[in-house]
Amino acid sequence: MEDVSNSLGGPDGGRRAEIAVRRSEAVKLKLKGLTWEEVAKECGYSSGDHACVDIGRFRAQQNKVTQAGMEELRAQALERIDALQAAFWDKAMGGDEKAAAIVLKAFERRARTEGTDAPQDMRMVLEQRTDLEASQVVEAILAAADAVDLPADVRMRMLEAAQQRLAGRAEQSDVIEGEIVSEDG
Repeated sequence: MEDVSNSLGGPDGGRRAEIAVRRSEAVKLKLKGLTWEEVAKECGYSSGDHACVDIGRFRAQQNKVTQAGMEELRAQALERIDALQAAFWDKAMGGDEKAAAIVLKAFERRARTEGTDAPQDMRMVLEQRTDLEASQVVEAILAAADAVDLPADVRMRMLEAAQQRLAGRAEQSDVIEGEIVSEDG
């Protein structure tokens, strides 16, 4: 495929749409259980390695988009909490117990929304960091495989083993003393 770029050096709108469709299809195929080589063949990547790296970058980009959306929702929620607190503040300070309870609930909700007492927010940040680090590990593995000119099947087994390990699905028998062991021995 020919690389069509705009004056800023990036793909033009049509090329970006084409890339998005290809990535979407690649993700669907990988979720169906196809190997990276099969995904590459079906979607027009030059190799399974390239399909793997591209989808890793796509997932990292999706995490950034999700995070930006969450930040926008969080900002809107804080504005609403501020408005609610302002509406009941004077009554609460004047001794109205119901108004005071509402203001206290607003404080609690603000703390959860801002993440000052919400470990869930920290978990989301850690998951995003893990995705980024996993992508970097995959790229490092590919660079090492390129440096020693490994055959494509060995590269794919390396990537699959690394992905399983990073996803926490690898069994101890998959990797023995740094060697990748096939299921048939």
